[in-house]
Amino acid sequence: MITYRTLKVEDFPRLYRATHAAFSDYAVPYQTEEDGLRRMFLINGVRFDFSVGAFNGDEIIGFTVNGIGDWNGMRTAYDSGTGVVPESRRQGISRKMFDFILPILSGNKIRQYLLEVITENKPAVLLYQNLGFETTRRFSVFKRKESVIFPENLNERIEIKEIKEIKDFNWNLFESFWTCFPSWQNSTDSIKRSFSDEAIIKTCLGLYLSGELVGYAVVFHNSGNVSQIAVAEKHRGKGFGRALLNALQKRIEKPLYVTNVDADAKKVAAFFEANGFSLLTAQYEMLLKL
Repeated sequence: MITYRTLKVEDFPRLYRATHAAFSDYAVPYQTEEDGLRRMFLINGVRFDFSVGAFNGDEIIGFTVNGIGDWNGMRTAYDSGTGVVPESRRQGISRKMFDFILPILSGNKIRQYLLEVITENKPAVLLYQNLGFETTRRFSVFKRKESVIFPENLNERIEIKEIKEIKDFNWNLFESFWTCFPSWQNSTDSIKRSFSDEAIIKTCLGLYLSGELVGYAVVFHNSGNVSQIAVAEKHRGKGFGRALLNALQKRIEKPLYVTNVDADAKKVAAFFEANGFSLLTAQYEMLLKL
């Protein structure tokens, strides 16, 4: 008999096993150790008491793990991962997990539910549509095949240096450089959460022109994910973005990876493609009002 309940911290070892099994045939290769999954949960603001597991006896055979935070000024749940182990699929478990957790979310004054789903995962897309989720954006995921440094042709002298303390982050200035709003996992709040764990190794770089900060970038070393990168609009087209990518690549061994680039931001996609990134997959961002 399959039972459903909210998760507890002590469920983590079973949840880790279930995560690996559920994503063993995922469109994007999924490889992470237990500490890596813990780090991802922290960055995404995961709350076990707002997450649900499907249990067959003592084992987790399905899960929906949710982060909680603010999104566009509203208290929001974010689906940090939903999966069912292969041998337990096609039993309606995903739908039953959502039916279980949605009243708990809305009963705790959470006003919307956010998630991302790979566009090719037709069963999941259909499930979310049937639950009332609406597509808000389409995302592209890019990755380099190898660690490469591209030639820089800079006509102006710049300085790139690390920003090591969160107190030194000028978020208002950073966000004024944005072309588009980042996804939940790449958001400012997610980066801030990462500072609470010294094991989450990241490099944060500022690009300065005549002492003025005109660009910045953040990369997480364990994944190679460039969480944020932006250059002030009036300074684009000068090679500053490439210089930032080169500086990031020199600091980590694995090829850089970029998740959830807004597909409508054509110039942003063209920038990554011109710097050695190729399209890995595409995702929908979907939102349900509660």
